[in-house]
Amino acid sequence: RRVLFRSSMTVLCINCQNFNLASAGRDWAVIGFGQCEVTLGRAHKSARYARECASFTAAPEGVAEKRREWLEAKMGNADVTGAEPQAERPR
Repeated sequence: RRVLFRSSMTVLCINCQNFNLASAGRDWAVIGFGQCEVTLGRAHKSARYARECASFTAAPEGVAEKRREWLEAKMGNADVTGAEPQAERPR
């Protein structure tokens, strides 16, 4: 039996083929969480949190952009790119 190991990399779930906003349910999806189709128990994962994942598979072209547009519409003007907003330093 041959076992293939994939090295993990830092990724955003919103860019992954295995990430599904719809299966998480509307209450979770509108706050940016979806279900991972490959993790045990189909765990809820944040679309925007940078994480290490050996199961990442890039979503088909255009899918991540549509997810971002949908999330931006539901979350207002929140940044859904995965980058943390830069807070202004108090003077």
